[in-house]
Amino acid sequence: MKKITEILAVMLLMMGLVTAPVSAKVISQETGAIVIGEDEVIVDDLYLGAESVEIAGTVKGDVYVGGAMVTMSGVVTGDLVIGGGNVTVSGEIGDDLWIGAGDVSIMGASIGDGVTIGAGSVSIDDTSSIGGSLLVGSGMLDNRAPVGRNLMAGAGMLKLNAPVGGEVRVGAEELILGSKTAIAGDLTYMTEKDLTLAEGATIAGETIQTESPRAMEGKNWDKDREEIKGALAGMKAGFGVFSYLGALVVGLVSLWLVKKPSMAVAKQVEKNFLTALGWGLLVLVLSGPALLLMTFTGIGLPLAMILGVLLLIDMYMAKIWVSMTMGTLLQKQFGWKKMNEKVVFVLGLTLFYVVSMIPMVGGLVKLVALLSGLGGAWMYLKSVKK
Repeated sequence: MKKITEILAVMLLMMGLVTAPVSAKVISQETGAIVIGEDEVIVDDLYLGAESVEIAGTVKGDVYVGGAMVTMSGVVTGDLVIGGGNVTVSGEIGDDLWIGAGDVSIMGASIGDGVTIGAGSVSIDDTSSIGGSLLVGSGMLDNRAPVGRNLMAGAGMLKLNAPVGGEVRVGAEELILGSKTAIAGDLTYMTEKDLTLAEGATIAGETIQTESPRAMEGKNWDKDREEIKGALAGMKAGFGVFSYLGALVVGLVSLWLVKKPSMAVAKQVEKNFLTALGWGLLVLVLSGPALLLMTFTGIGLPLAMILGVLLLIDMYMAKIWVSMTMGTLLQKQFGWKKMNEKVVFVLGLTLFYVVSMIPMVGGLVKLVALLSGLGGAWMYLKSVKK
């Protein structure tokens, strides 16, 4: 295990994620609200976790927030990363804004660089500004804020009524471009319905419509192979971001609601890594035939369905548990004794996703995480039964 810890530390250092021991202010509580008042000035990175979080003051550093209700109206000079249920941003952010949430409202906000959001609904008003690119995956997106660079989005309904400094690539069931839309580059879009283009909207580059999956049935795909490959590459990058944000939210919620069993599974992986790997392989190999056998008996079908759903949940949670393990190993390696477990998880999850993106190695890392996470869960269940 010591060797594994050293390898993880070296990989992290090589990737430039950590160049010195982390100094940060951590505020976390299970219930109630955390409020950073208007008069408060924090010269440090800030980690916040509570049911409700309000940031009205100034933070000279990066801010990481987890909460059911998050309101930001102050100043953050670095990045702002939020995982929450309902998020409202109306302040000033010097660098990037990252959000994974149910509903997001951005009003009168100034964002120095890019914005990446995965949410149920996203509304950005015309008094806001985005210095970099806007990347969104949501059920509904209504953007009226000028975007400095490019816009890439996927939504059920997508409304754009603002200037975009680069190109726009979007996919939506319904796409509406308002009169204030001014796209400096190309517009590439896919929509089930016709594009609604208001009078006064301008597109400096080409307007390229890609056909929806329904329209592409029976089409000769060879003609558009290169275009499809490019679109898939873009989608893969976008899904990677949304996957990270989704895992971040799930992990933080797990630490609030089921902290003890989650940490216990991660501990099993840390202490008995090879054993967990073996158990995980056994669970994965035997679960399929076992579920099929129960299904064929007829009587066992409801049980098979329930166990199948639980298995899928565990397969997703495996990377969450392994990320907690990786964060713990980093914490021990660098002596971050006072660091909150939520912050430790964020570090581990970030490392997991970075390593997962390495060609050739990434697939193996995901497989090992899946098997060891499943094995750790099985070992924890066995220990509880004892």
